Amino acid sequence: MTGSTLRLFTAVELPQEVVCHLTDITATLQNLRIPGVRWLSPQGIHLTFKFLGNTPVGQVSPITAAMRAAAEDVSPFTVNVHGFGAFPNMRNPRVVWTAIQGNLNPLAELQHRLEEELESAGFAKDERPFSPHLTIGRVRGRLAPQDIERLARAAEDVQPLDPVPLLVQAISLMESKLTRNGAVYRRNSRVSLT
Repeated sequence: MTGSTLRLFTAVELPQEVVCHLTDITATLQNLRIPGVRWLSPQGIHLTFKFLGNTPVGQVSPITAAMRAAAEDVSPFTVNVHGFGAFPNMRNPRVVWTAIQGNLNPLAELQHRLEEELESAGFAKDERPFSPHLTIGRVRGRLAPQDIERLARAAEDVQPLDPVPLLVQAISLMESKLTRNGAVYRRNSRVSLT
């Protein structure tokens, strides 16, 4: 990465209650000590709308304008953090996530509007459909069958009885800097829903 580009993505920043919930979950899962799984720091977890990659600094203003247009006349809404899964599946996990549930229509509509506005600003549309989730772990290599079973059991055990509400009230443009100790995130701009 050069000084003239920033590694950017658009996302919903998580409120403290959700961060605390994810902290409890990841602490329990870390205690399993499953080789090959790297658990993410809850302070660095976001509900990502679109990863923009290395982007010229001059694009920050058009991206923020696209966010503003997407958020226009959209009221804040609540979704829930509840449930677990893995991509591509729990039998062969590469990414471990906790689910976003509830009435997902406002979230999908906001993401669609943002995708359209960003396309107008010169960013290619994502090929894959939007699948809202919070990545909590990444798997390197293949896990042993017994570790996959332990992970699946633990995911059920750490599930709270009630979903944790996540209030969506803004879109943030986040900058990600890769370091030896993992990514460090900084908000570049933020647009509130009205």
